[in-house]
Amino acid sequence: MSGESDAELLRAVLANSQVIPEVLEITGPQDMYAPRDQTIFKTMLEIWSDNETLDPATLVARIDSNGQLEACGGMSHLAELSLGNPSSATFHAAKVRRDAELRRLAATGVGLQQRAEAAGANPDDILAWADDELTGATNDVSNKVTSIRDSLADTLDWIENGEEDSTLPTGFDDLDELLNGGLRGGQMIIVAARPGSGKTVLGQDIARNAAINHGKTVLFFSLEMSMNELNVRMLAAESNSRVGDLLKHKMPDMSVLSPAVDRLEQAPIYIDDTPGTTMTDIKAKARMTKQKHGLDLLIIDYLQLLSSGGRVESRQQEVSEYSRSIKILAKELDVPIIAIAQLNRDVEKRGDDAAPSVSDLRESGSLEQDADAVVLINRPDAKDLDHARAGEADFILGKNRGGSIGTVTVAHMLHRSKFVNPPRFDSPPPAPVPSWSPTDSI
Repeated sequence: MSGESDAELLRAVLANSQVIPEVLEITGPQDMYAPRDQTIFKTMLEIWSDNETLDPATLVARIDSNGQLEACGGMSHLAELSLGNPSSATFHAAKVRRDAELRRLAATGVGLQQRAEAAGANPDDILAWADDELTGATNDVSNKVTSIRDSLADTLDWIENGEEDSTLPTGFDDLDELLNGGLRGGQMIIVAARPGSGKTVLGQDIARNAAINHGKTVLFFSLEMSMNELNVRMLAAESNSRVGDLLKHKMPDMSVLSPAVDRLEQAPIYIDDTPGTTMTDIKAKARMTKQKHGLDLLIIDYLQLLSSGGRVESRQQEVSEYSRSIKILAKELDVPIIAIAQLNRDVEKRGDDAAPSVSDLRESGSLEQDADAVVLINRPDAKDLDHARAGEADFILGKNRGGSIGTVTVAHMLHRSKFVNPPRFDSPPPAPVPSWSPTDSI
């Protein structure tokens, strides 16, 4: 880790500057151990980018004119770089990169010890710092870029031959149509509503559809409900039973319940209901789940209940940090992340029939900025059970970075903890369900 390959790399580059593009795909001056070698490498790149001949004389002249000759070890060190038989530049570039990453990891270990031994140390703050440091230490810091000429053929092949199931359907046909087929890896999707409108229900619906109907692995962070509460609601939705009956320990007919239990038991759904969950916890557990089981969808319910584990300047700044971290995590893991959020009271001030808008997102405008899609839930009968649209709900796609915005109407059956697609006249009639009126207990 002392930088033994640095000189060999510099010697190889000085002998043949044509290898520079290949070297820059692997490493750069920032990975050199000694500051003097970093300066020499940077100067080589300057000469090369100026389309000048890179040789020992040009290198010495440029370093001298920059007033850095002594800082670079003087003439003796530079002369050594022109001696010997240089070997593979890419081999030494890979070793320089590896040694640099090991040094960064070692420095992170020292930093961990120092922070852990400091007075008043906060474990959550230390874990957050370590998470950022470790992620940065192993990220690709090479200078690789790709021309559109080299990548366009792959894109055309993807368009023509790409798998149709590259998107993850939500289970709601009209919503999937607006989303160009469903959710995509790397996306951050906000699902937001006022309390009692069905935010968690929609998250559960998408999770059940992904896991049961498509065999996708789902990780569900439940910050509001306990594991048992979430299971009861999932079971109610899957068996078409009343949530209230299950909560009162009234078991439905086993001919109805058993198939639902079997489907849920076989579904690759993982739930975490740990109190006081932090963004650091979510990142660590999501990475672990992806490594052990694979991961296709992550759901956080809900955003405003996340804890930082330490002091923050403002709640708005804290939520903004969560928003940014979620978007970065979605891209890192290449999975869609649904972040359930709460709307502020402004929508209620606009009247009983007012529909929510993206500007009603609570505590942070950065949620709207970072999100690829924002789905707002509106229930016309939330305050008036005798409303003309009783039993209906609107999914308002208020932002859609990949396509159109619009409103989708579905049926809500919150007493059974689910939303359902409305019946279509051009398709077979749906299976009959037990009768229900809006006055039924949830």
